[in-house]
Amino acid sequence: MDTISFPDWSKTDLSSYYDYYILPSRKPIAPIVSSRGCRLKCSFCSTPNVWRGSYRLRSIPNIMDEIDMLLTEYKVRFIIFQDDMLAMEVGRIEELSRSIIEKNYSDFKWMCILHPLSLGNDSARLMWLMKKAGCVLISFGLQSTNPEILKNIRRSPLEPQALENNIKNASKVGILTAVDFIFGLPGETSETIRESQRYALRTRPDFVNFHTFSFVPGAELDEKYKGCSYSSLNGFTKPELENICRRANLRFYFNPRVLFNTLKLIYKYAPEHLYSFLKDFILNIFNFFK
Repeated sequence: MDTISFPDWSKTDLSSYYDYYILPSRKPIAPIVSSRGCRLKCSFCSTPNVWRGSYRLRSIPNIMDEIDMLLTEYKVRFIIFQDDMLAMEVGRIEELSRSIIEKNYSDFKWMCILHPLSLGNDSARLMWLMKKAGCVLISFGLQSTNPEILKNIRRSPLEPQALENNIKNASKVGILTAVDFIFGLPGETSETIRESQRYALRTRPDFVNFHTFSFVPGAELDEKYKGCSYSSLNGFTKPELENICRRANLRFYFNPRVLFNTLKLIYKYAPEHLYSFLKDFILNIFNFFK
């Protein structure tokens, strides 16, 4: 992959773009893709089929050359690593972090997506290293806390405990965490949904997103259940799942401790959006009880 040229941003005003869903992000902002494909074979995801099962990595020196280019030529201050997963190997995460630290960039932050097991048993040390390298946010896809559901989607039942450790270690060094869940996967019940909600409130990542399961063309589950209805898959209709997800998201952010933390983060990173957040929050209170 190192033979592929870097994206040409010369005709794009990167300072015009900003991701409002990533509170620590700053202008100018730019993406980097450091790999193609994914080592995992999650049955709800189309990536294994799109890339025909291959997983290719760029070298760390090549990634650093692109970071240098973005920072010097385009004055970028925030980079989003857009990989499905930045790495599954502890060594790659450590090499990238140390390479960024060695550059001693003065005004540069970044975020990435990791698997709950990416940091292995070295989570505390690697979180500290990533923080020193400028990482401010890590997004994790847990999908479910139920062991049987995780097995059904080709994931490990060890992930919830590993992620809980990652959230604790990230919080200690000041890295924000976001966790994604999917409601409606094969084997989902009202109780497994409640389990995931309780887990989110107990572990308290900074941000949570509860999503409705969707049939993605090219994914294993799409092929397996082609033509089937949502209710035949897990007993829920799609409108029911959408309502469950909406209420789960509101219930999480209505929690007093979560709400207080969210307000602090908005005030710290994006105070100009505080009024809009409060207005939407009040409207959501009324919608929650409809």
